[in-house]
Amino acid sequence: RDTTFLDVSQTLGLQYLFSANTSINTFVKRRSSNLLSTYGLESVTVLPQYADINTTSYGIGFHHEQLDYRFNPRKGFSFTIINDIGNRNIKKNAKLNPALYENMTLKSTQYSGELVLDKFWPLGKRSTIKTGVQSAWIYNTSTIFRNELFRIGGLKTLRGFDEESIFASSFAIGTIEYRYQLEQNSWFFVFADGCWYENFSQGNYSNDTPYGFGTGVTFETKAGIFAMTYALGSQQGNPIQFKDGKIHVGFVGLF
Repeated sequence: RDTTFLDVSQTLGLQYLFSANTSINTFVKRRSSNLLSTYGLESVTVLPQYADINTTSYGIGFHHEQLDYRFNPRKGFSFTIINDIGNRNIKKNAKLNPALYENMTLKSTQYSGELVLDKFWPLGKRSTIKTGVQSAWIYNTSTIFRNELFRIGGLKTLRGFDEESIFASSFAIGTIEYRYQLEQNSWFFVFADGCWYENFSQGNYSNDTPYGFGTGVTFETKAGIFAMTYALGSQQGNPIQFKDGKIHVGFVGLF
């Protein structure tokens, strides 16, 4: 995790259920991102990759699913899309040179969107193939700073990498996963994740196609459903290193 800045987010939303499987929600989200330290930045002549920012955004989301069983589906699909638009304000940091902000657009409009789509294909009596896509993007009429970017990597996005270790202004991750059902809420799986992302932010542009693969098991306990995954990953064209394997642990509570 990047500790250069502190993020605080608050969201107020209203959800309407069309049915047990379909819903729409509207929301207002306020995000504040502030530098934790300006050490070494007092004499810079170009605004750094980070900035003190407040953003208030308004959005709408839609979710629909047709699954035979929500926690461990063997067939069906689920779909979620979220879009928002907001007003972003850059705050002048009193510890930085005021000249840094002279040609900077302090107030601007920001857009973002997210998409998650999963499809489950039954295979025999106990096996399932899961395919999935998740993507997101952020755009600003001015510039985007590093502390506004998406952070991917880890159990919920790109396995085989440290949690939230990759910064991206837009990304798309594809997943294919074979599952063998042991019990209703327990299964063994092997998977591969492939990603394309770009980082288009203040003073920086980069892109890459990292990928990860591995195996794991999900099992039910009295407390809920635990998942343990061992994964390997590669980025920037580097070879796979077994010593860099990652263990991801997740938990879902059942009520």
